[in-house]
Amino acid sequence: SWLLRTPQGLLAAERKGNSVTLVSPRGARKLDGEVIDPLGMRLDPSRPGTLLVLSHRTSVIAEYQTQPGGSWKLAPRPFFAPAEGGKYGARDFLLQADGTLLITDELTNSVVRRAPGAAT
Repeated sequence: SWLLRTPQGLLAAERKGNSVTLVSPRGARKLDGEVIDPLGMRLDPSRPGTLLVLSHRTSVIAEYQTQPGGSWKLAPRPFFAPAEGGKYGARDFLLQADGTLLITDELTNSVVRRAPGAAT
């Protein structure tokens, strides 16, 4: 449901498979770790080798880091998570150059803004 071109190959978010797959000349393989209903994906412009993946169902933005050899490793903590008990209808996100995070919310028909360094 979402594609992103990276130096390592094409990344495909598989919503029903709760995974992200890397497709490259060496073949296709799922990235380690689970992201529930992955939707939006972006490379973090301020941190080369960092992939951010939005979970539509949980509104969490997971973080992957590239590893030596070109594989990706899921970080133990998310890049962003709603406040405890909070939930968004997150569909997509934008990470601005200054670190401001904008997340579209289909539940309130709004855009959630998180300033750089703000608590999740």
